Amino acid sequence: MGKEIQWLSFKTREQKQADLDEYTKWAFKYGQQQKKKVEQILSRLFPKEKPSLAMMTYLLGRDAYYGRYDTKRSPDRNPIKDMYDVLSKKRYQVPKKDIPLYMALIIADERVSDTLDYPPDDVLHTIAERLMKQE
Repeated sequence: MGKEIQWLSFKTREQKQADLDEYTKWAFKYGQQQKKKVEQILSRLFPKEKPSLAMMTYLLGRDAYYGRYDTKRSPDRNPIKDMYDVLSKKRYQVPKKDIPLYMALIIADERVSDTLDYPPDDVLHTIAERLMKQE
């Protein structure tokens, strides 16, 4: 979501809000309805996780999937590997068993239309199982 250190930022409050608004439009191209739908799915998939932490993890993986961490420059980039590499870093403390499920939701999100036709939770679990076998 950004690589700047907040206390070293020379942006005004309005500039920071504009950046956040731009990122939100990018992350949720179908607006608030999509964000709420993702929040609902995350709460079902990870009921013991704080909603804000689940959303942060989802966005972190999504950013990696779309190459927002300087990975998109490589012509042979593997977005699924990039996503796994970022989510599995110790500093983020994402439980290893949860990583494939976050990845499955991010992959499914790419195929969602404006009707927000996310797959059912059992399909996401099946995708996650397949991803675990690829590791």
